[in-house]
Amino acid sequence: MTVGKPDPPRNLSITGCTESTAGLKWESPELDGGSPITGYIVEMRPTSKKAWTKVDETKSLELTASKLTEGTEYVFRVAAQNAVGVGDFVELQKGVVPKGQFGECIYSSTTNNLYQRTPLHL
Repeated sequence: MTVGKPDPPRNLSITGCTESTAGLKWESPELDGGSPITGYIVEMRPTSKKAWTKVDETKSLELTASKLTEGTEYVFRVAAQNAVGVGDFVELQKGVVPKGQFGECIYSSTTNNLYQRTPLHL
């Protein structure tokens, strides 16, 4: 059996956000490359930049990215790792904009971006 790098994780999505955090979750790759998955690497970048920054490494299928700047749109990507190396990344197809301290995260139907909705106080 040939051993190689794992496939990309599947179904990367946002679980929620605050003014400075974004929760991410994903599913394990379809194929592990013939070697058990040892962890996942999560990276992010503001949509205004080209360079990716490592957020963290985790053995879990979820992670909360912190220290985000409110109002800045970010994209995230995740790759699986095994004994052979790091596989290809899967990139979040929608940007995330951390906003507001209270409210719920929603996707904008016009931009396909996730925003923090702040309740109206009348």
